[in-house]
Amino acid sequence: RNESCDGSPSACDAGAGRFCVSLRAGKISPDALDTRGQVPLCMAQYKRLFAYSRVPVSAEADELVGGGDGIRHIAVLCRGCMYTLDLITEVGDVVSVDALEAALGAIARETLDGAGRGTPPLGTPPLSPSVLTSMRRNEWAMHRRSLLSACEGNSAVL
Repeated sequence: RNESCDGSPSACDAGAGRFCVSLRAGKISPDALDTRGQVPLCMAQYKRLFAYSRVPVSAEADELVGGGDGIRHIAVLCRGCMYTLDLITEVGDVVSVDALEAALGAIARETLDGAGRGTPPLGTPPLSPSVLTSMRRNEWAMHRRSLLSACEGNSAVL
């Protein structure tokens, strides 16, 4: 089976996982500005491709929050519900495309029928903090601060 990024979410996730594992292992060569590879491009930002989030904290500044090299999962947003899905195993292997397809399918079925995790019935859109990212940056920062101060447990999920 061809596991290149053929457009299916599971194949793209597996491809991203392989890139992440290779990047963490130092196996990614610098891109080059010219076709002969004589002018390498700076790859300093590559380490922030995975497990980092840009969080607006004020009108003027963002905070770059990183989880480090131990992060092995991806976040999945399906019909307003958030899930985590392991993409890299504990020993550093990428989860197979078939396993990812099965897991993503299970998530899709769960959100359709409302089973488990308190998912609201179909047709009732849940309120998700992820909608904050669709707002203008300063609005996002203001609403995020409100959510953080509203409940002690909110900081763990935001």
